[in-house]
Amino acid sequence: MTRNTHSYPLEGIVFAAGGAFTLVGSALHPTGGSSNYHDSFAAQLANPIGAPANWLTLIGSLLLAWGVWMLLDSAWRNAPGLVRAGARLAIVSSAILVIESGASLAMRTTAAAYAAGTPVPMVRLSETLYAACLPALMLGALLLNLGNRRLAPAVVRIVGAVGMVALGLAGPFVDGLHIIALWPLYLGGVLTCIWIIWAGVHEAVGVASGTMAAQKVDA
Repeated sequence: MTRNTHSYPLEGIVFAAGGAFTLVGSALHPTGGSSNYHDSFAAQLANPIGAPANWLTLIGSLLLAWGVWMLLDSAWRNAPGLVRAGARLAIVSSAILVIESGASLAMRTTAAAYAAGTPVPMVRLSETLYAACLPALMLGALLLNLGNRRLAPAVVRIVGAVGMVALGLAGPFVDGLHIIALWPLYLGGVLTCIWIIWAGVHEAVGVASGTMAAQKVDA
């Protein structure tokens, strides 16, 4: 594959920033601390740190969709078909997860009702979006990771791929089937964000600096 000798500052910065916002939002997201899904989710809704965490992940999803959109139109325009398909899948999935973050913010006003056992449609919407969109988003990210090998060293690509598979499974198993014991799969988001940030910085800086350094050595 042709090496990227040009930098794409705005595109790369936006992509990396999306990973950074998502990483911080995920780190702040409260855990329920219970082996029962309903009780765990009720505790998360009642935790005040959940609102800023959701705002950060909402912004992160917006930035990821925007960053990938711009990269698809520039650095990745001539990438293999699977890579471009992965980028489009990531854009659509990230945009839908913005809706999920909005739903998560809205349903915090129903924390008491949910804890009391009252059905909350907004909660079901959030669970459905997560269960469906996380696998799609992680598949898109995995195609980008495996197809654009120049974006990161092998070890970062492997770490990212492991995280993508784990996070892709987390949505349907934890939020879809309510298997709370598998919640550690969400830690795959940390590994995924490491790859995103690295890839975004790579595209922002390019390899132009490395090329210039090589030219100086040759001189």
